[in-house]
Amino acid sequence: MKLIKRIISAALFMSIALGVHNVSADSSFKDVSSTHWATNAIQSAVSKGYFKGYADGTFKPNAPVTKEEFAVLLSRVSTNEPKEGIVFPSSVLGRWSEEGVTDAISKG
Repeated sequence: MKLIKRIISAALFMSIALGVHNVSADSSFKDVSSTHWATNAIQSAVSKGYFKGYADGTFKPNAPVTKEEFAVLLSRVSTNEPKEGIVFPSSVLGRWSEEGVTDAISKG
């Protein structure tokens, strides 16, 4: 989990370092104030489709990232072509993340 948090933090840092400032996105989250240190990076990532937040209108910026969430994120940012003949774990079928996880697995 620490590695995942470091990767997410690095991605947010790079967004900030590369000049992503005052990004205006249509989404706002109940738990991300305008003064939160990562607001601009979060909004940038949301506007690019990397993150969508939770159904309850929150982003949970301080919560650990689950393996399932990370797989969906990888699927969204990956430019790899899907491979054929991949067998997917049945545990992912019917879950909110099914499309993203199976896509991430098929892209290697």
